[in-house]
Amino acid sequence: GENFLYGSRGGIVHLDLSQ
Repeated sequence: GENFLYGSRGGIVHLDLSQ
């Protein structure tokens, strides 16, 4: 899947999106 990181309120959220 597609993996990416983004900042959220000073934290880091990791999302793993399978397609």
